[in-house]
Amino acid sequence: MTGPRRGSGEGGAGAGIPARTAGARPGQWVAGSVVYGPVTQVSGVVGDVHVTANTGAERALYRVDAFPKEHAAPTVAQARAQPARLLQARYALIDFTGRGAELARLTAWRDGPGAVSVLLVHGAGGQGKTRLAARFAAHTRERSGG
Repeated sequence: MTGPRRGSGEGGAGAGIPARTAGARPGQWVAGSVVYGPVTQVSGVVGDVHVTANTGAERALYRVDAFPKEHAAPTVAQARAQPARLLQARYALIDFTGRGAELARLTAWRDGPGAVSVLLVHGAGGQGKTRLAARFAAHTRERSGG
């Protein structure tokens, strides 16, 4: 069979389809389209990407709210129905104790010289990560007079 091949970039049935260059991997392409609004081209990305027009209509990916000072304890009926609620970190029904070394590490990180820094707190479920973070947030709020 003679004539242009699909994807060759030559006329005929493959007209308008970009030709592949040597070594190029097949990918997505758009031809004969009209775009209304901004166009963002992204290439060679490894990992997650979020692109927004930033018009204010989209919801922000991240939001900073005031840390809640406390949650109302579960009612007696709720606690009887689900006793595990009594151990949920949000209620802080059991006093926070220990963790002096971890709090000192968090304080050193917070007060450190870096303008932008991340400290990962990790551990298995039920080990006290949320209580530690809540205590540290409360301590930071108290320290700042908030």
